[in-house]
Parts: sequence; structure tokens; C-alpha cells
Amino acid sequence: MAKYNLEAKYFLQENLRKLDDAVLDKLWQLYAEICKFWETVEDPADMKADFLVFISNRIETDLRYLIEYVNYAEVIDELIKEFGAETAFKKLFTDTQANITPAFTNLARAKQLVVNEFIALNLALGGFRTFGDPSVPQGVPLNYPGYIGGMNRKDNIPYRTKSK
Repeated sequence: MAKYNLEAKYFLQENLRKLDDAVLDKLWQLYAEICKFWETVEDPADMKADFLVFISNRIETDLRYLIEYVNYAEVIDELIKEFGAETAFKKLFTDTQANITPAFTNLARAKQLVVNEFIALNLALGGFRTFGDPSVPQGVPLNYPGYIGGMNRKDNIPYRTKSK
């Protein structure tokens, strides 16, 4: 059989197939809840491709992330059952006990190895652009000086400078 007739294999597809669809949906729901909770992105759908690449890369570099993603899904299921969805996500985002290291509990593992990384991912994918003064024209907050420090103009000084 000729090679060109074989199914093309991409590492992204191969790694995501290792996750159950329900777990992958819960991970995406978590990402969407992060956007909602911190009001970083109104509609995160445009970030989904980057999100999936992130998940795939995590699995590619360390297979233990499969276990951590499944653990997260079990933890959020229990929290939602016990507190309801809104309170469950709030607890997951704000519970200081879940950030104590080393992470001995399933909640702490979910918080530190999944939730915190997704929060950092959200910021890296552009979520940080929304922080600052929402009344700034064109939706560009004063505190968003760009990826490398912003424009070098005197009239565009971020409200949080090094001197403060």
C-alpha cells in the first residue's frame, strides 16, 4: 500500500484522542469559566485552537497530564454536585487551601496543575489586554502597553509605571 493513502497522523490529533471527549469538554468549560470569572474575553471561541494545541503539547511533553486532566474532571464533577456550578468554579479559582504545596489532595492537584496553568494560558493568549481602565477609547486599557512595553510616546503612559 502506498504511503500517500495512509491516514495522516498529526501529533495534535493523536494526543487529543488520548482524552475522553467528556474530559476535553470539561477542560474547555474550565477555560471558558476562567474568561468569564476574570472578564478577560467575552467569547473565547477564537482561542480554542490554541487551547487544544496547549493541551496536546502538555500531553506530548509529559503523559502524567492525562491523569491530571482526568483528575480535574472528577474534582469539578464533585464540586458541581456539592455546590452548584457557579460556586464550584469560584471555589476552584479562589480557594487558598488548594494552592498549598505540595499538592497532596486531588483538589490541590487540579488547582495547581490544571487551573493555574489555564489561567496563565488565558493571559498569554491575550486575556491580559482587558485589565486596566475599561473607559479607554477603542477598548485599549492604559495599562496594556503591548507585548514588549508599548509605544514609546510621552502621551501614552500606562497608569501603573515603575515609579509607583
